[in-house]
Amino acid sequence: MVPSIARAVRAFGLLCLLGAAWLPARPRARAIAQGGLTESLELAHRAFDVPEGAPTLVAHAAADLPETGPLELVLFLHGWSGCVNVLVRSGPTACIAGGPLEQGWGLGEAHDRAGRRSSVLLAPQLAYRTRDGHPGRLARQGYADAMIREALERLAGPLHGRGLDDVSRITVVAHSAAFESALAVLRRGGLGERVRRVVLFDALYDAPSAFAAWALEDPSRSLVSLHTGVGRTLDRNQRLVAALRARLSSSELAVDPPDLAAAVRTHRVVVARTRAGHGQVPARHFPDVLAE
Repeated sequence: MVPSIARAVRAFGLLCLLGAAWLPARPRARAIAQGGLTESLELAHRAFDVPEGAPTLVAHAAADLPETGPLELVLFLHGWSGCVNVLVRSGPTACIAGGPLEQGWGLGEAHDRAGRRSSVLLAPQLAYRTRDGHPGRLARQGYADAMIREALERLAGPLHGRGLDDVSRITVVAHSAAFESALAVLRRGGLGERVRRVVLFDALYDAPSAFAAWALEDPSRSLVSLHTGVGRTLDRNQRLVAALRARLSSSELAVDPPDLAAAVRTHRVVVARTRAGHGQVPARHFPDVLAE
């Protein structure tokens, strides 16, 4: 090769290498372990501040999550005195690094039993170990959107670079006092039409008309409300049914169906009593309410 041409080729190669150094790094794809992915994250966008060593969100995905295609999200909002490490994980689990062990609720495994391979479970920490149902920063306009975007960016490796723009649908699941946080997400979360289903796990302590209005606004939306048959949630679910019976046919509204999962697949709104205790409702019924 002519010396002048050789020098030009070497110079061009050097420029390419220098240019590549300035490009933003792509997240390194990595396989999800056989038992699935469960990661405790500390996010800048957090619903509440937490003690040092506690995560602000725990994420879970099944081991067979596809590497391509759209994602689905399940946003789980816990009630009073919640700790997302213990709620999502199975077996002996500490709420906070180095803390005492408690028995995990296993909601990650319950989520996987629904068989929705493209679904990712996100459980933000709300008021930490406190009898408080306030939504915290989720009450701010667009905050849920920002929190979820940041969480998915942190999970870019196992999700193969997919983010919120690759999510086709979101299911918002509220347990107990988290109905307030669910309403905040629906009204001000900035998630728009991605939210296709709302699930209330013995959580309808108030605002039945607000949840009914959300479901009625768009026939493609789905609302599932389970209650334990006693107290305030029984009363509010009865009010919900009364409000909806005037607007929905029996093919759209199911009340106490014999097969919960089948009813969720075929009805716009499902209201049902569960035999599970208040604290056992999420783990017992996650597979039913994610049916499609």
